[in-house]
Amino acid sequence: MRKVMFPCGGAGKKRAGLGILLALGMSVLVPVYGTEVRDEPRYGSVYAPEGAPESAPVPLQVAQLKKQAAAGDAKSQAVLAFLYLQGVGVEQNERNARILFEKAAAQGNAFSLTALADMYARGRGVARDDEKAAYFAKKGAEAGVPKAQLILAYLYEHGTGVARDLKKAFDWYTRSAEGGEAFAMYRIGLMYEKGLHVEKNPASARTWYEKAARYGNVYAQEKMAVIQTQGK
Repeated sequence: MRKVMFPCGGAGKKRAGLGILLALGMSVLVPVYGTEVRDEPRYGSVYAPEGAPESAPVPLQVAQLKKQAAAGDAKSQAVLAFLYLQGVGVEQNERNARILFEKAAAQGNAFSLTALADMYARGRGVARDDEKAAYFAKKGAEAGVPKAQLILAYLYEHGTGVARDLKKAFDWYTRSAEGGEAFAMYRIGLMYEKGLHVEKNPASARTWYEKAARYGNVYAQEKMAVIQTQGK
């Protein structure tokens, strides 16, 4: 299994009801093909968990969250972990974030499963462990989280933490794209362009690039600019 840099990536659609998007710094994904490894700004971030405050919480809110988390409430554990990871309203502490995410994940909290997948993939707050990243990504993907599906598809595409399987990569990218993840749309376009698992199909590639570009994915926008310049 090849180890590759776990990267940053394109923005997906906004989720209603979450207020502002509090960046987790858990972004996906940079294209990695041959020598193509790009160190880009974090265009796509994991969205804040349900119940996260729309602005930095006051001490009373944090105290209440800690009380509820200590009582075993998975939602509060996930939100508090998110705040620790970001250093919002509390001193940043990635170890505390991991512990709380693990507690919430043990109760099936889908956001926490996705967060742990990213942390293990990037070695944030933990030693990098591709197999654990794949384990948590699969759990989150099966729970229906588009971002987890995106991470899992990427791992399958590159054989990171799992045996390389382009069919599974394509299938999970498709499910993630259906959930509004723009980078998944871009990767599908790339697979059609390069003939990865599917036959090369420039028309299908363009269709997916156009869709990803409309959702704000910068890589797809770059692809469309080239296509339009070349008059394809």
